[in-house]
This record gives sequence, structure tokens and C-alpha cells, in this order.
Amino acid sequence: MWRNYLKISLRNLLRNKLHTFILIFGLSISMTACLLILEYVSHELGYDQFHQKSDDIYRVVNDRYQEGERVQLGTITYPTIGKNMQQDFPEIINHTRLSYGGSQIIRRGDQAFRVDRGLYTDNQFLQLFDFELLAGSRTDLFKEPNEVVLTESTAQNIFQGVEGDWDAIIGEEVRLNRLAVAVTVAGVIADFPSNSLLYGDLLISYPTLVSNFGEFYEDSYTFSDFYHYVELKPGTDVAALELKFAGFSDQYFRGEEVSGAEEKFYLQPLQEAHLYSKNLEYEIGKTNDGTTVWALLLIAFFILVIAWINYINLSSVRAIERSKEVGVRAVMGAKGRQLIGQFMAEASVINGISFLLAIGILWQIQPLYNTWFDFELSFRDLFGTATTQVYLWLGIFVLFGSGILLSGFYPAWLLSQQQIPLVLKGEFQQSANSRNMRKGLVVFQFAVSIVLISGTWMVYQQVSLMNEKDLGILTDQIITIGGPELTPFDSAFIPKMQTLKDELAAHPGIESSTLSSRVPSQGMGRMFNVRRFGQPAAESKTSNFINIDWNFSNTYQLPLLAGKNFEIGDHNLNGNLVNKLVLNASAITMLGFEDMEGAIGQQITIGERNWTIKGIVADHHQTSLRFEKEAIIYFPFYQTNGLISIRTANSDIKSSLAHAEQVFQTLFPGNVFEYQFLDERVQTAYIQDVQFGRLLTFFTILALAIASLGLFGLASYTTHLRIKEISIRKVLGANLSDLMLLLSKDFIRLIIIAIIIGTPIAWYFGNLWLENFVYHINMPWWTFLLSGLAAIAVALAITGSQAIKAGVHNPVDALRR
Repeated sequence: MWRNYLKISLRNLLRNKLHTFILIFGLSISMTACLLILEYVSHELGYDQFHQKSDDIYRVVNDRYQEGERVQLGTITYPTIGKNMQQDFPEIINHTRLSYGGSQIIRRGDQAFRVDRGLYTDNQFLQLFDFELLAGSRTDLFKEPNEVVLTESTAQNIFQGVEGDWDAIIGEEVRLNRLAVAVTVAGVIADFPSNSLLYGDLLISYPTLVSNFGEFYEDSYTFSDFYHYVELKPGTDVAALELKFAGFSDQYFRGEEVSGAEEKFYLQPLQEAHLYSKNLEYEIGKTNDGTTVWALLLIAFFILVIAWINYINLSSVRAIERSKEVGVRAVMGAKGRQLIGQFMAEASVINGISFLLAIGILWQIQPLYNTWFDFELSFRDLFGTATTQVYLWLGIFVLFGSGILLSGFYPAWLLSQQQIPLVLKGEFQQSANSRNMRKGLVVFQFAVSIVLISGTWMVYQQVSLMNEKDLGILTDQIITIGGPELTPFDSAFIPKMQTLKDELAAHPGIESSTLSSRVPSQGMGRMFNVRRFGQPAAESKTSNFINIDWNFSNTYQLPLLAGKNFEIGDHNLNGNLVNKLVLNASAITMLGFEDMEGAIGQQITIGERNWTIKGIVADHHQTSLRFEKEAIIYFPFYQTNGLISIRTANSDIKSSLAHAEQVFQTLFPGNVFEYQFLDERVQTAYIQDVQFGRLLTFFTILALAIASLGLFGLASYTTHLRIKEISIRKVLGANLSDLMLLLSKDFIRLIIIAIIIGTPIAWYFGNLWLENFVYHINMPWWTFLLSGLAAIAVALAITGSQAIKAGVHNPVDALRR
């Protein structure tokens, strides 16, 4: 029986080529789009689930409060926290501690190699996390000071010629930045997986920090620059454990007495850290916005539904043509279930062919898709074994099965409701419910399309705002260069930096340069015990800070509001002799000064040390527009591991860079010269929003194309069924515009209803997304108007083409039928 169903299905598909093309093309494109999104969603949901203990690993998150106000929501905390938590709470059976090492320079002989990300890790790191170790002892690593573990890519770069034989480099010595002693290569680890929150190029044993920089890296309760992960006993009640953390904070920090802030701790599941950490500060892992991931999954669902709606609508319209076939089959004794079986077979064939085509299309466009959106996705991402991925696929199989059942069942049910004698006479009865359902499905398709069009335009406008908004500081003429990290900070360093600035300024393409610990786009350090001179410690505030040299404001064109900028004499090799500060306007307001001019010359206390306010500069956006401008204190300190910023004249960038490299290498030999344009750094803060916008645009175009394809099919069949009526009207004098109005008015009415439904939905979810940004666009009314007009224009183009086709048809041919 099923063989017969299959044979008839293939004959019907070949007999109606346009109908078959529309269905298969629409379904295959929608399934391809669905698979592309599923690759991405599956990859994002699978973060860190490759660790065997991932269900029981949590990250310690530390909130800080002053005077009842939260001043930090961060992933960093003190070096003692993990150790003390494991000691105090039996629910915690293991912990590991990390510190972010940032950019590192590795020297082997007379060669220097810069790596972007170093991590200081302890002996328990590889006990909690299942990163693949290629050489070395998993249980013994990171116990001793001055040991490093290289990732495979880093090892290949430094030790060329020994690729794969990593045991051969164990025990080799290299030098790390300016450490006084050499460090030993103790292991090689595989490159971090693309779906790992933590990643880096180099792992350094945590005892290296303690032995080289001091015991406060081991036991400080005020030095906050560390990340802790804890392993809980299986089945632990996490909420109950977190309730105990208030007593933990009281015991070790005694309110604000120890650290200057009230410390609150809670646990974040490792499996949630990637998608749900957008508001956490000092993040060192790879994070994404979970709402955008789920939004894309929803879009995949709607794209697939739109294609199935096309199938249902076109099949129900074609049922008029197939009514005699079904009537004859019924007279010959076919039962209702057999009619349903025939249509289910056709639905299965069409969906099966479409799915195979989708796999082939995906295979072909995968490299181009990855290039367009800067992904590293593959078929492997579709078949992950993580729990969330398994549930995802179960949901997809249910969805596919439901789609095939509904798309096959509805046309069969529609035909089974007909009266056989009337069907054999060529009379097909369309119930009001059937017509209304078909119209409702068209409305649904275009309502979804309008929501997507509006959302795409909104994301584009917001990204444009972020890229074009004045940040209050110059960014588009600046080149940043890594500082001379290998140069000792001695009595010659500050004069050398001044010589560098002088020689750079001698080039006609360079206007100014400066050295600072941070540049716009980078997060800042934070201090807590800040107050006006004479105020009690209980009234302390929290402020960000940046170390700068005297030429910072000039280079970045940062407006001076009161007092003076730093001068050369404000710097000193002996930091204890430095006593002047520059504050921004927000810091002045935070500290309670009512008058900027009156604040000049006043003192503020930071910790136990007093400083004099020398100048006040305007606020600027240091990081993303997602956040408010913040209070900043500028210290006149030089440092070797900062960044050199060069303001160019935008004349001959290539010549300016060549001159900068020559001067840098002459004054600071052996250091690595690497540069980056600052506006590119700034844009990286919005790279995920830009990527989301591109994805949304791409899939919106696909959704609109699939909906339009269905409308084309409906208009084509409607025109075919009404060809005699159209011919009579043409004979009676109807012109092309009359025919266009006849064929398009019903569809335009449906699209107007779709606009009315889709607009408030787009407005609601658009504003929900915009709430992620402190500075955002106000969605203009014309955004929705344009989206609606775009949908109407598509409908007019499609129905107009059918009207033209009918208009040029010889009416005599139609009337003879």
C-alpha cells in the first residue's frame, strides 16, 4: 500500500512542476536556515558541557555594597575565598583559583613572542576541568613556582620543528615578561575548545605569582583580582548553601571593616556562565547574550512554520483541482484513512526531499556562512551530546514530525468533508472555516515577517548609534601600541618615554602620543576607600581609576573643565612622592563637591593616603554604551605594561607606523612592536550586537522570501481558478489596473491585518532588547510604517505579476474550457 502511495505521490509531484518547485524550494530553504541556526544555538548551549563534572562546577560571584548601594557586580574576588569556602562548607569538595595574566611576552633565546592571554592557575585546575593534556603530569602540574604550560598553538610557534613530540620540550626554559628567573615548560595542553568559557594561550603556575610578587597573592582580603570555581557534592542544594554565605562574609570581612565594602557571594553554574553573564564586570571568559540565542531559535521555528504554512495553503487550494481524483477514489471504495495516507505520503516525500536538499545546501554554503558571520561552526555542532543539545534535538524531531503530520493531514481532511456526488459534478465546497483558516495563515506569515523586518531595522539603527555617538573622547585618529614590557622601570624609563614622545611628534603624520594603563574600550581598575579629606571611612565611595602620563588629555582631546592637566613635574619614579590627581566630572559629583572650581586644590583620601585635586576633565564613555558614564580618578603614574596611544594626522598612516616602529625599537630594543587602531578596539565592544544584526538581517530576508514564495503560489493558483471570470471581465472592458485590484485587494487586506498584529509585537520586543543599553534609540513610528509598506510592496509585486500574466492571456482560450 505504501509503495502505491509513493508511486502516486511522485506522479502528482511531476505532473504539477510549479507547485512542486514552490513547495520543495521553500521547505529546503527554510530547513537550511533552521539547520544554520541550530548549529549556532547548539554550539552556544553546549558551552562547557564537555567537562565531566560540569553539573557540579560553579563560579563564585562577588557583589560589593557601600552604604546599601551595590557598587560592583563582578566575577573577581579575593585570593582566599575558594580555599576558605572549601574549608568552611562540607558541600564544597574542591576548588580552583585563577588570575588573569593578560598579554604575555615569552622569550626563547633572542626571540620574543607575544601571546594574547595568559592565565595563572593552581594544581586543582585540571582536576575540575577536562581540558586535554598532551604532555606533562595532570596531577603534578602547577604545584611549583616558575612553571608554565603552553597551548598546542603556542608551543608550535615557539618550538618549531618538534610538532607532535611535545614530551621533547618538557623541561625547556623560557623567560616570561620581566620575571627575574627563567620559567620551565612543564606541559602542553590542547588548544581550548571553541565552546569553552575559559581560554588562553599560556597557563602559568599560581605559585609563580606568590614567589615573585608577594604573599598577598595568597592571603589578602583586600586585593581583589582573582577568579574561583568550586566543585559541589552531587545533589547539593545550592540555594541553601548560598544562604550560609552571609555568615561567611560576616566572619571574614566584618561588614565593611576589612575591605571597605560589604561583600556578598553567590554561585553561578558553570553551564550558565557563557550565556548569562552580560552584566558581570571583569569577565575574562567568552560570553554571549542568552536572549539573542533563544531569539534566533524562535526565528528558526517561525521560518520553518512559514514554509509549512505555504504547504498547507497551496495544498488546500490545489484540493479544488484534485477533488475529482479524490471523488473517484472514494467511489472505488477508498476509505478516509487511505485518503489521509495518500496525502501523508506526499507530505513525507516533499519534506524528505527538502531535508536532503537542505543538508546538501548546508554542506556547500558552510564555509561562506562561517566567513560572513565570523563563526567556526560545522556539522559536528548539530550533533552534540550535551543535555541541553539532546533536549533541543528531541524538540526539533517533535516539531518536524508535527509539521509533516499537519501539512499532510489538513488537505486530506478538507477533501474528506466533500459530498461525493457534488465533487464528481465538479462542484467543490469551500467552508467559511476553511477560507478563514487559509487567510489566517497568510496573516500569520506576514505578521512574523513584519516583526522581523522591524527588528532588523531597529538593531541596525542601534548599532549605528553606538558606532557614531560621540564618546566624549577622540577615538578615530588613534593607534595603540603595546608598551615596553621587557624594559625595567628604573630612573631611565621616564626620560626614555619623553624621548619617544618627542621623536614621534617630529614626524609630520604624528600629532601627539601618551602612555596609559587603559585606553577607551578597556575596563578599568576600581578602588573602594575613596572619600573627601576629613570624612569618616564609613562614608567611602567607589571609583574607577586609570594611570596616565601628562600628555593623555592632549592626545585624546579630553576637555578640561577646571584647574590644570598633569605636567611633567607631577610624575616621579618614587610613587610615594606623587600626590596630585585629576578627576572627571562624575567623580566630583560622587564625592559631593558642589563647585568644580572650588574643588581644585582640595584633598581627597584614598585608603590612608591624601591626594590633591589638580584638575577636572569631562566625562567620557570608557566602555560600552550599555552602561552609564562612571566616576574616574586619573593618577600620574608611568608603567611599562601600559599602552602607548599615538594621535595621527590621518595623512600617511603607513609612514607614521614605520616611523613609530623604528623609534620604539631603538629606544626599547627586544620589545615586541604590535599596533591596533583604537576605533577597531572600540567596535569590538559591540561585535556581538553587530553579529546579531547580521544574522537577523539574513534570516529576515529568508523568512520574507519564503512567505513571498507562498503568496506567489497562492496568487498563481487563485488566478488559475478565476481565469474564466478574469477573461469575462477583460472581454467586458476591464483594464490591467482593474485586474490588479481584483487579484490583490484580498491579499492587501490580509497584510494590513498582519501589520496591525505585528506592529505592537515588534514594538514590545524591540523595546525589551533596547533596555540592555543605557543609551539607545527611541524606536520611531516610521520604522513600523516602512516595514508594513515593504510587505505591501512585495504583495503588490507578486499579485501584479499574476495580473499581467492573466491580462496578456487570450480570453477565448479560457472561455472554451
